[in-house]
Amino acid sequence: MPIIVTKSTFAIQINYEYCTGCGICIHFCPRDVLEKENRLNQRGIYPPNVLDLDACTGCRLCELYCGNFAIAVTKTPR
Repeated sequence: MPIIVTKSTFAIQINYEYCTGCGICIHFCPRDVLEKENRLNQRGIYPPNVLDLDACTGCRLCELYCGNFAIAVTKTPR
């Protein structure tokens, strides 16, 4: 089941079914929006967690570098 975090401008959707916990999305985020979860999920991985959504600029680097298509950034309607 995907987790969706939204703010007035962007929404970040993380699909834990596809996530392998590699941390690439966290590493490439220029604004430190994501962090590694501090507890294992049911699949035994540490998935990303949205730390500071207000810092997100919608650059989509996390989405573009994710080889498993586990994260998506979308612009929310106003």
